[in-house]
Amino acid sequence: MSIKIAISHKTGYKFDRSVKLFPHIFRLRPAAHSRTSIEGYSFKIYPENHFINWQQDPFGNYQARVVFNEKTTELRVEVEVIAKLEVINPFDFFVEEYAETFPFLYENKLHKELWPYLEVSQKERGRLFDAFVSKLAQKKDLITVDFLVFANQLVFQTLNYNIRLEVGVQTCILSSAHSCKKRSKRADECSGPCPSYPCGSNKVRPQTRSHLVSPLEIN
Repeated sequence: MSIKIAISHKTGYKFDRSVKLFPHIFRLRPAAHSRTSIEGYSFKIYPENHFINWQQDPFGNYQARVVFNEKTTELRVEVEVIAKLEVINPFDFFVEEYAETFPFLYENKLHKELWPYLEVSQKERGRLFDAFVSKLAQKKDLITVDFLVFANQLVFQTLNYNIRLEVGVQTCILSSAHSCKKRSKRADECSGPCPSYPCGSNKVRPQTRSHLVSPLEIN
């Protein structure tokens, strides 16, 4: 059984005088690799006198680079998506033989490609983050699928979803601290550095490492 839904997004800005709009990049289009069936999509920009160049980022996500040809007193974006929601088996994937049990080692080439997702710098660590990773690292010789189930359960038990009004992307430590404070109401349980940039970077290291190691062993 499937459900068809329509999602509408509108954002508008009005200015008290005519202004020049520099090129904008909008990331408001469903990814091509999404398993959800997209039956309809529309993307409208106002003012209408503009030029759109559709691009893809290194991860295959669509982004629209919009160049505005003249001054305007308004900027408006309207997006609508019609999607068909169907039941998807989350375990419908293939696991390589070397990764059937956890922990495992990535091949050198694959490890280099995945390094931006694996690296955690010293400034991004804190007591909460180290404790969370230590809980994950306690699981040894598990079937990888069972470990994924455990990891998802631990995330669900540890973090809360909440609405925040702060601008920008929070770091691992800051997000964990906010969730911890909401649960415990005690700020002293959430000590740790709060760096001002998002987690991860594009550094690459050639050596092969375990899929999950202690934070103190990463660098």
